Amino acid sequence: RPGPRDFSEEFLWWYSKSGALITAGGYDCRAALYHYERNGVPTEGLLPYSGIQINSNHAHVPVPDDAIDRAFDYRQPPLAMLPERDVASVKAVLESGRCVGFGSDTYDWNTATGVIGFPDPLDSRGVGGSHCTTIIGYIDRDDLPAHFEGGYFIVRNSWGGANSTTHLMGPEYGGHLLM
Repeated sequence: RPGPRDFSEEFLWWYSKSGALITAGGYDCRAALYHYERNGVPTEGLLPYSGIQINSNHAHVPVPDDAIDRAFDYRQPPLAMLPERDVASVKAVLESGRCVGFGSDTYDWNTATGVIGFPDPLDSRGVGGSHCTTIIGYIDRDDLPAHFEGGYFIVRNSWGGANSTTHLMGPEYGGHLLM
C-alpha cells in the first residue's frame, strides 16, 4: 500500500510473549519479523506504544480484539535475509525506499546524543543485550577517522530522545542512533 504507515511496536512485543501475563524482557529480531510476516501488525492507533514497563505485565495484556483482527490486514510479504556485514547490500535496500531490521548485542545506548557502543566481538559474550532495531538511512562521510569506515547508518529506536538538543548531528536526529 502506498504511503508511510505507523505500526504498533506494542503488538509485536505482545505477540512475541504469546499474550502471557508474566514474561521476561527481550525479543529476538528474527522472531519479530517472522510474526510480522505471518500474522501482521495493526496500526499504532489500535495499540499505541507506551514505553512503560508494567511490573508483572511485560506483555501489556489484554490486547484489544480490534488490534488482533486488523493486524492480518498488514502482513509483510516474504522477507529477505541480507548477508552479514555487507554494507553495500544494506545501502541498496535503503536506496530502494525500504528499511533494514537487525538485532544487535549493544551497550551504552544514548538516544539523546546519538551514541551507540558495540562490544568487541571477541569479548561480547554476556555484554549488552540483544535488541531489535531498524536501519532507516545512512550518512557517507569521508572526513571521519578510519575506524568509522566512511560514515554512519541511521538507526531508529523506540527509546525516546526526540528533539534532543545534545544530539551530535542536531535536534532533527534526536531519538536516532548513529552506527
